[in-house]
Amino acid sequence: MKRADWVRVAASTATVAVCLSACIAPDVDVIGALGVTVDDQGRPVLVVEPCQGAAILVTLSFNREGLSDDEENETIGSWTAAEPTAEMSELVLSAPSAPWHGVGVDLPAGRGYIAGGQGHGDKQVLTQVAFDAGDLAEMEPGNVYRNHPDPDVTALVARSPAEFSAEVCGRG
Repeated sequence: MKRADWVRVAASTATVAVCLSACIAPDVDVIGALGVTVDDQGRPVLVVEPCQGAAILVTLSFNREGLSDDEENETIGSWTAAEPTAEMSELVLSAPSAPWHGVGVDLPAGRGYIAGGQGHGDKQVLTQVAFDAGDLAEMEPGNVYRNHPDPDVTALVARSPAEFSAEVCGRG
């Protein structure tokens, strides 16, 4: 895929991410989920779990705090897989490594974030995860955190990687 195609994919993902943060888009195919954790050095790590198909793009945006309804979330990072990734993988945000390629980002303090993912085409998405610096400070390495299924509960839910995979993919 050419770089220009990846840019269009990233733009499409940003649009889908904005919609998914504010509404349920009926015309998307949810193919997996994203979680968040920290490594042994306390660096934020996204956990990418494609359940059906493969992930090809992960984006990180600031959350919607302070934005009007017609403003888009500001994307602060975007990573592509060299090959479509059908297995669970980790993306260290400050130092991406295989299978993820892109520039590392350091997360500014005091902000909230939304990570989103995409498979082939702009209609295949991974369920987002929203978190902030306070959440990251409380995380324990080895656990994967995802948003509570009840949108009124703001706390993240911790799972082992196997439990996370089973829960988001209906395995087990």
